[in-house]
Amino acid sequence: MKRFFVTALLVLAGLQTFASNAVSQGLGGPQVPVAKATIEGTVVRSSTGEAVSRAQITIVRNAPAPVAAGQPNPAATQPQAAGQRGAAPQGAPGQANAPAQTPSIAPVFTDDQGRFQLTDLEPGTYRLFAARNGYTRMEYGQKLMNRPGTVLNITAGQVMKDVAFKLTPAGTVTGRIVDELGDPLPGLTVQILRSTYDQNGKRTLQPTSTAKSNDLGEYRVYFVPPGRYFVSALAAAPSFDAILTAATNPGGGANANEVVAPGYVQTYFPNTTDYTRASAIEVLPGSEVSAMNFTMVRQQRFHIKGRVVDLTTGKPPQVAQLSLSPRNSAVAQNPLDAILGAAAGTGANYNSAEGTFDLRDVAPGSYWLQTLAQGTPAPGAAQGAAGAAAAAIASIMTAIQPIEVSGADVDNLTIAVGSGIAIPGHIQVEGTPPPAFGFDRIALALTPTSGVVTLGSLLQVARPASDGGFSLEKVNAGEYRFGIQGLPPAMHVKSARFDQTDILAAGFTVTDRSPGTLQVVVSANSGQIDGNVVDKDSKPVRGIPTVLIPDRNRDRRDIYKIAQTDQNGHFILNGIAPGDYKLFAWEDIEPFSYYDPDVLKQFEDNGKPIHVVETTKETYEIKLIPAAIP
Repeated sequence: MKRFFVTALLVLAGLQTFASNAVSQGLGGPQVPVAKATIEGTVVRSSTGEAVSRAQITIVRNAPAPVAAGQPNPAATQPQAAGQRGAAPQGAPGQANAPAQTPSIAPVFTDDQGRFQLTDLEPGTYRLFAARNGYTRMEYGQKLMNRPGTVLNITAGQVMKDVAFKLTPAGTVTGRIVDELGDPLPGLTVQILRSTYDQNGKRTLQPTSTAKSNDLGEYRVYFVPPGRYFVSALAAAPSFDAILTAATNPGGGANANEVVAPGYVQTYFPNTTDYTRASAIEVLPGSEVSAMNFTMVRQQRFHIKGRVVDLTTGKPPQVAQLSLSPRNSAVAQNPLDAILGAAAGTGANYNSAEGTFDLRDVAPGSYWLQTLAQGTPAPGAAQGAAGAAAAAIASIMTAIQPIEVSGADVDNLTIAVGSGIAIPGHIQVEGTPPPAFGFDRIALALTPTSGVVTLGSLLQVARPASDGGFSLEKVNAGEYRFGIQGLPPAMHVKSARFDQTDILAAGFTVTDRSPGTLQVVVSANSGQIDGNVVDKDSKPVRGIPTVLIPDRNRDRRDIYKIAQTDQNGHFILNGIAPGDYKLFAWEDIEPFSYYDPDVLKQFEDNGKPIHVVETTKETYEIKLIPAAIP
């Protein structure tokens, strides 16, 4: 059963990746040779200026966006976001320093004098990174840790010299974990957590580094970037990676003689289970923060028991997997772990004959209980691996519901799973789209407003037919937000209505009754803003996030526009829906914190008012907002 769900998940993840990335279409005809470019530079230690040899230099070319002939390329200042979870606005910064653009180019290494040279580069936009063991990975133009760097605009035949990296030595965090009797606890997971914001503007703790305790209960987390962190210890359930490893490499992994006793609750330094009472630690460049010790306390665990019923047949499904994901956790969770429920509980013990399950060792808390079940594949399913995978996906049934565990077992639950309903719809285009635009290059998707990532949400992705018709399949009852993936940067979503109700700002509710119809309009009549960011001395500032924020409808993340200034302080924002906005350029701001109204209100007077009408193209000079402003 687990192999079925892992296989189905991998197939769906591949389909979603395919659906969310438009492939640029090359033009035919003979190609004129283009002069290649070169980048030269050095890598030194930040504190002393001494050369750093054998540092790895990685350059990544941004995936080109399809643009109309004669139009500026938005990729020049708007790198595709990397490492993100869930939908993000144009150019939004993702996981810090994560070079996820394509295609990649072979890295080079610095010589004994810390020098490097990258040759034979095609014209385009790039991001440049330097890394070496013992140091913090750095992107060119990066001003602070966990912030994006500068996009490089490379022209034909250009020789870019004197590119300098100043690498900062990384730190180390060490400590020991024991139980209530003082005995060492091996195999526990230690997380170094950074306070940050998620893509909804909510404060969260993001794991940045992890380690396991050894047989003495000792742990050592190395190569930690300097900064302010929280530290936690927990006896973690298997992650998606661990489950996949077990499925593909039976017998591999952890020490077979190691026993990680259940019942220990996640504990934050200094020995508190309440993350709001945790103490932050400061990791300085090249330092070791020691004696981060934990005394773990057992917590009573409980069962969640019940029965699974197929809504179509009234009988138990032949296979089912039940899993839990925390509803109110402060720690950001890997979406794949959320899908598999790798955050709590140790197993469901599903009995297919009776449809009963028993989810054991559940700590008190608030959870989402997700059920994935497989019905009987439709008769006459296609043969072969692809046909079997398609039939398996088609037979998947899902359900999700909130669960509270507090002081007692949860008994006699009835979980009704079904295939969901199909929501038909139609999409139309206003204006003249870019030449490479096509319905086959975009995907329409629904995302649960609960924020929980589910396997069902991966299924709720559709590509329109050539006439604009589409159908979102397997939609279960619940509340959703609508979005479009792969829309060209020069276009925007003008409207989306479900049974004549606007759903772009507030989302919409789906019931198990007759479905409504989705009517979507996308427009090529978008506005464009470009310009430069300058400091108090009117000098251009590179690597600065420029953020265009609507005056109204601030819950609509799709109309926020975000770009980094390039090495000349220049930026381009396009695909802007008509309306009133404010444009901000921060010297330093935590990514996604501008979605938090309490954060943004501190800067309202620093934003430049912008009015955008259809097809407008305006140029502005934007003053930098210094980091000193609270």
